[in-house]
Amino acid sequence: MKKFWKITAVVLCMGLMLSLCACGGKSGQGGDSQKTVNLVWYLRSTEPNGFAEVQQAINEYTTEKLGATVEIRFIQPGDWKEKVNMMMAAKEEFDLIYTGDWAASFSAQVNMGGLMPLNDLLEETPTLQGMFSEGIWDATSFDGKIYGVPNTQVLYDQAGLWFKKDIVEKYGFDLSAVSSLEDLTPMFETVKAGEAADFIPARRGIVGQFDTQYGTVEGFPIIDGKVTDRIEERLPQYIIMRDWYEKGFFPADVATMTDDTAIINGGKVFSCYNRYLPGVASKFNLTHSYEVEVIATNNPLITRASVQSAMTSISATSKNPEKAIQLIELMETDQYLLNLLCYGIEGRDYEKDPDNENRINRSSDSYYVAEFLVGNQLLAYLQPSYEDTVWKETDAENKAAPVDPNNGFSFNQDPVKTELTNLNSVSNEFATVLGNGLDDPEATFQKQQEKRELAGLQKVMEEIQNQYDAWLAQQ
Repeated sequence: MKKFWKITAVVLCMGLMLSLCACGGKSGQGGDSQKTVNLVWYLRSTEPNGFAEVQQAINEYTTEKLGATVEIRFIQPGDWKEKVNMMMAAKEEFDLIYTGDWAASFSAQVNMGGLMPLNDLLEETPTLQGMFSEGIWDATSFDGKIYGVPNTQVLYDQAGLWFKKDIVEKYGFDLSAVSSLEDLTPMFETVKAGEAADFIPARRGIVGQFDTQYGTVEGFPIIDGKVTDRIEERLPQYIIMRDWYEKGFFPADVATMTDDTAIINGGKVFSCYNRYLPGVASKFNLTHSYEVEVIATNNPLITRASVQSAMTSISATSKNPEKAIQLIELMETDQYLLNLLCYGIEGRDYEKDPDNENRINRSSDSYYVAEFLVGNQLLAYLQPSYEDTVWKETDAENKAAPVDPNNGFSFNQDPVKTELTNLNSVSNEFATVLGNGLDDPEATFQKQQEKRELAGLQKVMEEIQNQYDAWLAQQ
């Protein structure tokens, strides 16, 4: 009986399709009978030179593939947060936007109604929906509604440090033996004693990088079902930072330095923080005149924060959300389009390696849009210093990295919004001083803790725990 109904349904569907075709209808992406729509897409980037020609090439391709043109609008990184918030508050009409939580609060954009839920649209784009596991989609959701599509790059977070390679080799340092802050102290002492006075052992303090990583809510880790405040574990690290500061391991103006481009580009720093991921040293070498070695300093973990660091979302004001989600899917699956947007026009902006069609040669100042902003980095051409296997390794690491089981928990800040603001102010007041050892760590730490309590620390932790327990009970 079930077989009969399945056959009947198929016949009816075929008849309906033939009827539509006879009437001149045409389903599918693109199509002569469909009206070409224009999609407006905002990116956090400086507009690269020569973009007009790339824009034209993109539109020729997307018109054929989707029946849509794409108008990409660039906003300078320094203006991004303010302008995006104003656009959303004013209900400006546009279609797609880069949503990296570090650049502008993703949750705030959701709460102000600026982004469109994507669950139904993803049902219509099964290829895109199937690219990510449930735990990763959970990280982009609030109350079960998905508001962003992850840009395929390194989806997990893992801290690391880079070290100037020639200095490592000069002193015979064994980086594989580094597993704690204490292991770094004798290395920095050697560099301080043996190098020129203007050579800096460490760019800044590196508190927390060797800690076991857990998913966090408003900065509070959830460990074994309990909301915790691990800041007490930081005091011994602050004491080490004080020792490093007094020994002159940091720049003299570490407390006020906001631009370290000159000292890093000039090769004046031995070690600095660097997110750990496949090919990270090769990428550094693309834009610097010296080589580095990079080590991981904690465990990999796919968290809400790591997934939310680079996504593409659809505006709540979009008039063409179906086309917008199709464009996102194309950026995740189409190598030609991804590389056209990121690297520009072959022969003008880059040349292909004659021995490998997926490898290119380009100058560091030629046309470029960062891959993590726009789609699937694993489709990107290989740059000169990249290993052939870098994208395969990235894919393998993404699949191997554990997923935080609490990714589906989205916290409602409203009951403690004032307290969170106050706690953030306290953190900003003490972070630079404690993190770089600028003052007595024990006395300063005690002052910080007293101010955190007055700011509402316990109320915030209790509210997170209550909401988390309620969410957990529904799972």
